[in-house]
Amino acid sequence: MSTPVTCVTPDAPVTEAAVVLTSRGIAAMPVLENGILAGLVSETDLMTEDAAKPGALVADLMTRDVVTVAPDTRVAELPERLLRNGVRSMPVVSDEGRVLGIVARRDVARALVHHDSALVRQVRYRLDGYFGYGRRWDVEADRGMVTVTGEFRDGSEPQMVQAIAEIVPGVKWVRVVPRNTTLSAEEPGGRSS
Repeated sequence: MSTPVTCVTPDAPVTEAAVVLTSRGIAAMPVLENGILAGLVSETDLMTEDAAKPGALVADLMTRDVVTVAPDTRVAELPERLLRNGVRSMPVVSDEGRVLGIVARRDVARALVHHDSALVRQVRYRLDGYFGYGRRWDVEADRGMVTVTGEFRDGSEPQMVQAIAEIVPGVKWVRVVPRNTTLSAEEPGGRSS
């Protein structure tokens, strides 16, 4: 999540909210009333006819039914929640309604890329620890799904590679591919863990 969060009050002029959103390069910001989340104002809200009315206030156009997320929500749950609700960002809100941060789609994408990079490092580290550092493994990860490509000395090594990769925390699925072998679309080459 991003912190600190740029917020606005319901009695702020729409023009002020527009300046803040554009100057800070953000798509939406929480609206706080007495320190508690009261709504969300976004770029989309600023494009409505109500926003163009003279003297319009944030309260006149803010979204009151805000999709929020708890601070202990797992990162893996965020993409589905953002897409299901059709929102670009969600305030991270405490049980008392205080805004602790905000999660945007780009934050989730950044976290997932970091997560996959960490999985690749961990799988490679464990394979090198077991087989030795002289072996060359190509390890890729995409949202927790890991593919390990390598050259195997015997028929038992692919199963061992699969077992080692599956025990890395965060790995959801493993596919092991011998180098110079192409799997058909119908042959997944792995199993769920």
